[in-house]
Amino acid sequence: MAQLLVLKCDCDEAVEQVTGALTQAGFRVLRSFDLRQAWRQPIGEATLGGLRAASSFDLRSAMTAPGDCSCPYHGADPCDCQMVVMLVYGTAGSPATLVAHGHNGQTWITLIDTPEQRPAPGVATALTETLNETARV
Repeated sequence: MAQLLVLKCDCDEAVEQVTGALTQAGFRVLRSFDLRQAWRQPIGEATLGGLRAASSFDLRSAMTAPGDCSCPYHGADPCDCQMVVMLVYGTAGSPATLVAHGHNGQTWITLIDTPEQRPAPGVATALTETLNETARV
C-alpha cells in the first residue's frame, strides 16, 4: 500500500475532491465501500413462515457504547472515522483501488499495490500525478 495524499478535510469532502479530479483526468470512479453507509445497512434477511424479516445490527451504537468501541483514535468516545474504498478505472480492464480513511478533520488516500492486487501499468503513476495536482489546488 502506498500513501498518496493527506488532505486536511473530512473523508467525505476528500472523496468528493479526489473523485472530481480523477473524473476530470479521464478516470471512472466507483465507490465500492462506505463505512458510514455500512453502519446503516441491514446485515441479513430471515424467512419465517413465508414472511421476510430483515435483521440488522447497529454498528454505530456498538462502536459508541462505553467499553465496546474498538476505535484506536477515539476509544469509547463517539467516533467520526470514515473509510471509503474506490475502484478507479482507466483504459486498462482492471481497476486500481484507492482507500480513503479519515478522522479528526484529516483524510489519508492510499493506493492498494500488493502482489494480489496491482494497478495496471502506468495507472499508479497517472493516479499519483493527478492526486498531487489536487493537493496543490
